[in-house]
Amino acid sequence: MIDHFITPENAVHLCGKPILLLAFALAACGDDAVVEPIPRELTAEEAETIYKEVEALVVAAEVEVPGVGVTVPCANDGTATASLGVNFVADTVYANVGVALADCGVAASVADVAVLNTQAPINLASKLSVSSGLDIILAGTVKGSFDWTIDEAPGTCEIDLAVAEDVDVTAMTSTNTVTGMMCGHAIEIVTTKPLG
Repeated sequence: MIDHFITPENAVHLCGKPILLLAFALAACGDDAVVEPIPRELTAEEAETIYKEVEALVVAAEVEVPGVGVTVPCANDGTATASLGVNFVADTVYANVGVALADCGVAASVADVAVLNTQAPINLASKLSVSSGLDIILAGTVKGSFDWTIDEAPGTCEIDLAVAEDVDVTAMTSTNTVTGMMCGHAIEIVTTKPLG
């Protein structure tokens, strides 16, 4: 049997709250409101920042032995694991580095941390050759995807990038150029550093 009915007399107050505060009354009755995170997309700046953060993790792993994964901690909890595969053909070296991210917290901006996870490793494929002028040319690709979360707002980022590294031993400089699509944005990152 139903013990209580909402009548005009008792509808004015629900769980002791004025009817104008209905939302609060529902919560007071024990119904927890589910707040969905506000949908958002990564900006081009955030995508570039995340790329640089993950690239730094690969460098930090210093993976050198083929088939042996190296795990490093991410800046804000979680881990990144890099593994190497190498093939030699004449004077050219073909290398593949797989990067797996597990609850890997990295900076997405000055204020935000992105937590990254991969279902399958991101693949960095490269080809290293030496020209007759002793210039070292490294060309490759970065392909894959990762799931990200920022302030509980989730998303997925697809990566399809071309990478070129031009080492000029005469000028003693190394220029790295990254172009392509990441997280739905066309990006270009060019960095020149002195050797050594």
